Amino acid sequence: MGFNSKLYIEARETIENWGVETFRSCIPEKVDIAREYGRVLQKLYGYDDVLSEIVNAFGDEDEL
Repeated sequence: MGFNSKLYIEARETIENWGVETFRSCIPEKVDIAREYGRVLQKLYGYDDVLSEIVNAFGDEDEL
């Protein structure tokens, strides 16, 4: 499901309307990620952005 699909947009809006906090960053479905199973990722595919959101919300990265 793409981030611009009608289903994704409606689902996200519904969840946010319920008052559920969501990440602004999105992790794409990538076949590349599956191919990297068992290896250290060279590209972070947005996970670094999600980590930044968590750190900003909850505190210092060293405390996580």
